[in-house]
Amino acid sequence: MGQRLEAGLGVRHLAMTFMLHAIIVLICRNEAEKCLMETSVNSLRISLKVKEDDELENILAKKFLIFLSMRAEAF
Repeated sequence: MGQRLEAGLGVRHLAMTFMLHAIIVLICRNEAEKCLMETSVNSLRISLKVKEDDELENILAKKFLIFLSMRAEAF
């Protein structure tokens, strides 16, 4: 009877471990523009890579980064 109980707990633990695994999604337009999304138990991490070929794109990327950082600090 003890062996059956241990086996049952092992299956339940395996099912819980499977549900807690991170899901990773990568969306690519090209090598310079990507979005990576990683899930966790109670969070979501989004990584963005944007092209910064000229000065205007560089300024816009920095402003966007500042905006996202301010939003993240609000939570």
